Formats: sequence, structure tokens, C-alpha cells
Amino acid sequence: MDFLEKELGGLRALVLKGDEDKAISLFHGYGASMEDLAPLAQYIRQVSNATLYFPNAPLSIDIGYGYVGYAWFPIDFAEIEALQREGKARDLSRAFPHGFAQARLYVDNFYRAVGALHKKQMVGGFSQGAMLATDLMLRSEHELGGLLILSGTLVAESEWRLLAAKKPPFSFFQSHGRHDPILPFSMAQRLFELLEEANHQGRFVEFAGGHEIPPMVLEEMLLYIQQIFP
Repeated sequence: MDFLEKELGGLRALVLKGDEDKAISLFHGYGASMEDLAPLAQYIRQVSNATLYFPNAPLSIDIGYGYVGYAWFPIDFAEIEALQREGKARDLSRAFPHGFAQARLYVDNFYRAVGALHKKQMVGGFSQGAMLATDLMLRSEHELGGLLILSGTLVAESEWRLLAAKKPPFSFFQSHGRHDPILPFSMAQRLFELLEEANHQGRFVEFAGGHEIPPMVLEEMLLYIQQIFP
């Protein structure tokens, strides 16, 4: 596919041109890059001609063996390993993770830059990217066409609950593996319930897997995109 690489709002991004009225931006997860979700373009293009954006996170990290990945905000892996040893689930619902506020600025600047080029936008992401896309949807003063939450989680519950209650109703698609070792399934359920209680219309697709995007999720996500952004 003929991707272009552009800088928008301070972030590099792969862009697949399409309909100038519609844009879909997908934010990758920790340790990945703008190339990570770009293969989804071949499937999305089958159901929507929206212009597609795959931005690169601003933080470079060493992922071993001489490879560099990117992240939206740091992760404390020592804390995660300690919780796993104790048999406890990772819970980000009490507060925003360290570095989240700075990442939000990058995402917001990118969103505004894309918004200057297209009338309608859908945002989404995987893992860290899903958290930031959800936060963007809840905070945006402008109506977004839809939200894709792929293996995301509930962050800063009290603040998100207030934002969700004030936000005009929107539609969203959410997926999560029942055996996700990184972001617990139970927290994804709590996020879905929070959004539904605030009268937002969502579809939750659960699957017998981990931290991933399996074929069944891809199929359901494409149906959602086709309905919202044909």
C-alpha cells in the first residue's frame, strides 16, 4: 500500500490517503511503532475509504537485541512483576500513570493537526494507545465519529467518570482477552460499564486470548467502522 510519512502535531505518522472528509487515527501500544498497526490498513480499506493515520509515539525505548521501540509513557515493569508474583491484577483506575499528561499533549496536538485536514475523525488504539484514545474522546470539545478501544483499560476512574457523564453520547467499540496478562479483563469490563452508565453506546467483544488483536476482533471492528465511517 502507498503510505506516506508525515509530521503532524509534532509526531511522525504513516498516512494512507483516502476520503478527505474522514480520518481514522490509530495509536500503537508500548514498545511498538507506527508500523505496528499499519497492516490493519489493508483490512480497513475494504470497508472504509477514510484517510488512515498511524502516528509514532514520542518516547524511544530499548526493547533489547539492538532494537528500539516507542512508547507514549513509561511502564514500571518491576511493579508489574511484583504484582504478578503476589497474584494481583494491575490497576490503573486510581490515577493517571506517570507521563500520561505529557503523552496527552502529544495526542491532542496530533488530533488537532488531523482535524485541520478532515471534517470527521475516528480515533482508537491498542493498549497504551487505547487509553490515550479514550482520554481524547472524553476530553475533546468536538464530536468524534467513533472510538476503538483495543485491549485498553480503565484509567483514573473518578476523573473519567465525570468526563463521561458530561460528554454527549458517542459510540465505541471495545475488545479484550479474558486471559490478558498485561491489562486485566476485569478492568476492561469496568471501563465498558462506566461508559455505558454514562449513556454511551458500545459493543464489547471478549475473546479467549491475551494481549492481542485476534481475527474475530478484527472482523467485528471492521463491521463497526463500516457502520460509522463507510
